[in-house]
Amino acid sequence: MPTEINLFRNLPSSIGDDYWSESASVKKAKNQLLRALQKDDWKTFEALAFGENTEIDVKAERYLNGQNCLHMAVTSGSHSIAVNLARLSYERNLGLVDSQDDTGYTPIMHAAKSASDDAHVVGALLNAGASVGLSRALESAAERGHALIAERLIASNVDAPKVLSDLVRPMNGEDGLNGAKLLVRLGVDATKALNHLTQIGRSDEARTLVLLGAKGSEALVSAATHFSILAGNLPLEAQLLNTSAPIPLSNLLDGGADVPKALITIVENSGDATSKRAASFLMTAVNNKNRHSIDASPHSDMIAILRLANNGNFDAMVKLVGLSNCIDDLGPDGMTASGNARAIKKLVDSRVNGYPYDNDYPVRLVMTAATTGNLVATKKLLAAGVLPENVLHSLLSLYRQDNPAGLEAIRLLIVAGVDTHYLPADVMQYIHEIKMDVSRLSSTQRNAALLSAARDENAVDVASLLDTPVDTVGALKTLSQAGELDAIRTLLNAGMDALETLTDRLRAGDMNVARMLIQAKDVSSEALSKLVANGELESARALLSIMNDNGQETLVQAARNGHTEIANALVAFGADGHGALISLLESGHQESAVRLVASGVDIHTTLRHAFIDDKFRAKRDLLTLGAKLSVALLQAIELGDIKTAQKLLEGQHKSVGQEATSTVFHTEALTPGVKAARLTQLFQLGANADTLLEKLIDDGRTADLRWLVALGAPTQDLLVDLGRKNNRIDARKLFLAGADFDASIRKLRTDNEHDAAGTLVLALTGARDLLMPSPGTPNVNRGFQRSK
Repeated sequence: MPTEINLFRNLPSSIGDDYWSESASVKKAKNQLLRALQKDDWKTFEALAFGENTEIDVKAERYLNGQNCLHMAVTSGSHSIAVNLARLSYERNLGLVDSQDDTGYTPIMHAAKSASDDAHVVGALLNAGASVGLSRALESAAERGHALIAERLIASNVDAPKVLSDLVRPMNGEDGLNGAKLLVRLGVDATKALNHLTQIGRSDEARTLVLLGAKGSEALVSAATHFSILAGNLPLEAQLLNTSAPIPLSNLLDGGADVPKALITIVENSGDATSKRAASFLMTAVNNKNRHSIDASPHSDMIAILRLANNGNFDAMVKLVGLSNCIDDLGPDGMTASGNARAIKKLVDSRVNGYPYDNDYPVRLVMTAATTGNLVATKKLLAAGVLPENVLHSLLSLYRQDNPAGLEAIRLLIVAGVDTHYLPADVMQYIHEIKMDVSRLSSTQRNAALLSAARDENAVDVASLLDTPVDTVGALKTLSQAGELDAIRTLLNAGMDALETLTDRLRAGDMNVARMLIQAKDVSSEALSKLVANGELESARALLSIMNDNGQETLVQAARNGHTEIANALVAFGADGHGALISLLESGHQESAVRLVASGVDIHTTLRHAFIDDKFRAKRDLLTLGAKLSVALLQAIELGDIKTAQKLLEGQHKSVGQEATSTVFHTEALTPGVKAARLTQLFQLGANADTLLEKLIDDGRTADLRWLVALGAPTQDLLVDLGRKNNRIDARKLFLAGADFDASIRKLRTDNEHDAAGTLVLALTGARDLLMPSPGTPNVNRGFQRSK
């Protein structure tokens, strides 16, 4: 219905001499025009405003706050007048559609912030050429949840991504966040909105947009490219002197953008000077962030380098290595992690070429692997062709100094396949004698020797024995039963492939050995990914059962690497998705976290876990993602986790308890006993049920009302509110249901609200009169609850 209009209120806000000089007929016509607006009477309005003998200039007419007739029609809910007047304004060039009142509002801005989601008037205004205030109108519509109006505005000439970026600012609060979510659901590009923020936004706003689906990696590339263009005339050294990143890049990094993906995108396309500068800018920002990071997980540059190596994109890998310092931290195991010979060769060469004075880097790398008994890494380095001849010369020097470690390292290199033609005769004789000793051993003796060498942590003897027929499975079982981790680790370093050995034992159902293998050299994450990728889900489930983190780290890496299929499968059969999601959010990887949510991790359950562990950052981000406190609260109640339930209610808006109690009450699948138990628990924890109680009062559902009060539903606040509103009838209904009188009346009297207290006294008296048995009628037990 059209809103009632106070005629006096709608007189001109500034009455001049011309108003008092108007004739009586003009004043009468204007009052009739207002009445027509009040009744949404287009026929009368049209006759008065556009009739042949009209005395009213609609174009010039102004009312309260400088509103014209179209403003008035929109704000009064006179839709037919608004629609027709907008059309005529366009046809007759009246200039009403984009006219601003004293508050700066145009008709379409008022229409967007109306109480109802009626897109008809907005559509009419747009068809009539409305163009002023469209962004503010879209913002208002989104904040009020007006999806139909928002859709019409998005389809018009409005910068919707800019509006989206404005909505996520902290000053707009919860309404702004809900409005932003609505725009994203309606298809507004969150990544474009994030680009708007790169110049003026803050990290928390960037994080919100990333959580809402913005591709932070794309925004990083855009921002880095933008700054590289601005600094195009400066030498690269001058650009990189400032170790702190430009603010937009810092905001995106702190906002959880996917840095590895951005780095890969840039270096894969860094064919021109601008792209190279962009890569340098971003890498500078990443290095600065790494220096201040407490995140123990691999840094973004290392993840990107290894991903490029695994994908065979060696040129891009080398470009990124040239910008990063992480290669120095890899060591033999890290350098050979990809297992790709060409990648290893490129990585080593890039280190040498990047630091010409460091030609000994390959020597040090191989010697480290050899002297630590790491045959696996040594073989991979040899296969990559990175072993210079002077490694053997260095080791021979150690040997000549009567250093047993040098001799054992030489033996390991020989086992790994190094050419021995230039070794000294005494060394060759020594090695030949050892081979002969091994060849003369029986099968039983070889197996015993393998165990002995492993226990002595003699990787070279183990490697020599592994080249002969030996019972490796038997050795692993024996060592596992005894808990000899160092011996098992020696077996793995000396040539037993840790990944293959673990997956083999899982397939065989040998869980004790599998468990010890993980403790000796944890490749469980790689094994889990491999099993899932191969469809070996039973073995994967078995592995999950013995992993210390139940697959959490595997899920984290799958999300960060964009391995969607692996993440989906891991979530489907029970990996710790909640822990992985919290880990990503807490460590600032929001874009990866969004991918994990898309894989099926339940955000409400994760929110409950975040409250259990008091993870503040994760709690905040999960609420942004749409997790509901009331759902997490009901989960805690169902599980009997009272401590977490209390945390979920403490300091939260009363709507959390209201939503939870309403959900339980209306859930038909629950038996009456279970429903009563959960409601009682909620009430004991202090959950508010006012909304539900008010609805039951309005619907006259006395039995349900009495049942909830009997279960302990708090009524004091509702009774106090009813007293203040002088609502004696509803208060009486609540007293009839057994509500507590004493607490509410005490509260009002303490606050000196005597009128409100009087309302409750009268309501209570009325309730007692209704319950008082008439003469001759047996009394029944229908007393009131009172404070004990």
